[in-house]
This record gives sequence, C-alpha cells and structure tokens, in this order.
Amino acid sequence: MMAIIGAEGRKFLSRGLFDSPVEERAAAYSTSVAYAGRFALNGDKVVHHVEASSIPNWVNTDLVRLIVKLQGDRLTLRAPLPFVWADGVKYAYQME
Repeated sequence: MMAIIGAEGRKFLSRGLFDSPVEERAAAYSTSVAYAGRFALNGDKVVHHVEASSIPNWVNTDLVRLIVKLQGDRLTLRAPLPFVWADGVKYAYQME
C-alpha cells in the first residue's frame, strides 16, 4: 500500500525542488507525508507495515488505522484517537 497525504491549500514551489528557497521547501515538506509498505487486515483495523516513508522514523514501524467505511472501491480509514505518530508524538485531533 502507499499513502500520500497533503494539507489543503499547499503552495507550489516558486522554482524546482532543489532550486526553491529553503523556507519554501521546509513548508512543502512539513505539510505532507508519504509512506508505503505491506499491510495486514485485523478485524476492523488495517496495520500498515511501513517500509519507506518521508518521515525516516516511521520506517520499520507499524501504523494502525481503523476501517470506517468501505463503499464501492473507496475505503475510508482513520487513526485511533488520540493519534500517536510512530515516533511517539501524541495528537488529539482526528485524521482521515
């Protein structure tokens, strides 16, 4: 599986990835996350076994997602609350 998540309203870089000012690159990096790897179904949960990630601390960790809805070919997942990043940082808001 692969997930690419970006904040609403992300801005384009003024130039290319390596030519834009460091502040623009930092803003782009801090408003998105991507990860990929194998997954396993476990009842009403999906466990993502992270093999590659834009956040290096997530590699070789498991991320648990709750299955909210399966409608046609669209699957809606959410993180359990409070949401705890794989690096141990805890957040109270919902991410879907």
